[in-house]
Amino acid sequence: MKDKRPSKLNRRLLCLTTGASITSPAFIRAQEARLRLPVGPFQPTPSDTRQAFEPFFKHVTDRLGRPYDLMVTNDRAGLIPSCSR
Repeated sequence: MKDKRPSKLNRRLLCLTTGASITSPAFIRAQEARLRLPVGPFQPTPSDTRQAFEPFFKHVTDRLGRPYDLMVTNDRAGLIPSCSR
C-alpha cells in the first residue's frame, strides 16, 4: 500500500518555493529603492562637499545598480533628519 502523504523532500521544496515567491517581490522593491546618502560639512561649502563625494558615491551605486540621492547638509545636526526622510 502506497503512503499518500507528501515526502519530507516535497514538503521542504513546497516551503522553499512558497517562501521565495512571497519574499521575492519585497527583494525586488528593495533593489529599486533609492539610496539616501547624507554627507556632512567636510568642505568649506556644501557645493564643495558635493563635488568631493559625488564621484565616490556614483561609483558605489553604479556597482550596486541602485539609484541614489546625495544630500549635503550645512551642519552636523542636519545629518539625522536627512536620513529619516
